[in-house]
Amino acid sequence: MFALSRVDFVYVNFNSYVDVCNSISSLSLLVHKSSLVCSVTVVDNSFTEASPDLVVRLSSFCQSVSTSSFFVSYQPCDSNIGFGAACNRAAKATSAPLIAFVNCDTDFTDCSVQSFLDMLNLFQHENIAVVGPKVVDENGLLHASCFSFDPISILLKPSRHIRRVGSRMRFRIPRYSSFKRRIDRITYEGMDKSRPSIVDWVSGCFAVVRKDFFTQVSGFDERYFLYFEDVDLCRKARQFSRFVVFDSRMVIVHRARHQSASREGVVRSIVFNHVARYHISSWFKYCLKWRHDFIEKLFVVIGSFPANRTRFKTPLGYSLDFSKFSPLFDDSD
Repeated sequence: MFALSRVDFVYVNFNSYVDVCNSISSLSLLVHKSSLVCSVTVVDNSFTEASPDLVVRLSSFCQSVSTSSFFVSYQPCDSNIGFGAACNRAAKATSAPLIAFVNCDTDFTDCSVQSFLDMLNLFQHENIAVVGPKVVDENGLLHASCFSFDPISILLKPSRHIRRVGSRMRFRIPRYSSFKRRIDRITYEGMDKSRPSIVDWVSGCFAVVRKDFFTQVSGFDERYFLYFEDVDLCRKARQFSRFVVFDSRMVIVHRARHQSASREGVVRSIVFNHVARYHISSWFKYCLKWRHDFIEKLFVVIGSFPANRTRFKTPLGYSLDFSKFSPLFDDSD
């Protein structure tokens, strides 16, 4: 039986000093209402370029908010080593069976303690590697919280707006209803979001990861400087036959700035937005690393023609059932 008494949290700060303090303050209130003992590590990737006053204020804040059951440590970096590398550095010092990776612009003020504990207790199932909650914005509007490995979804990810693409296509392509069904499938429309479900991957703005799995796969792939490290980690969970779970009972607020989408247009983003360039670079690296997914998809499309539908098998012997979801528990449980 999985006995949960400790959870470690990791924040990676990059010029988000106010946000990270607000998020940790809201997290501390949630933790103090539970029976958990937690440690929080703040890795500061902007240490060398921030003003000394901001650095001192963040370091002092970490000390002031610490208690015996909620210890917060501050780790400055000599350079911006990237999100995944910073998370890996912090994770090496953790000792709890679970690690929660948290974006600085998250808010736990309205989180239910019971839903938080229920989500963590899902790890009693040994095959579960990653769990993510439902994500909403500050107005309570639902953010996309779980996603598909389907190559169509991955190819569209840099646009950040899969469903917007679908709406724009309504009057531009024939058989729009068929196209919309595909978009609905890869965005998990129709999934029962009232209970935990197994999905392909969950939002990295707040993801709880089993420590032994994280160690097994050598943590985040540090070739992704920013973006796609969460997709890649969940894809490795699939590779190792472990489950990724979306738990809508737990709800967090994400005050996302969407820096990679701050300029309209692909060309303008690439030229003027360095964060968008990180996004596109990581997207390319992911597509290259998991290129067999795209090859498999091509063979499946070829084999889906009526003449080959029943006989087709991929020559790679590589079978992946992306976009499907299933409840974690049966109704009888």
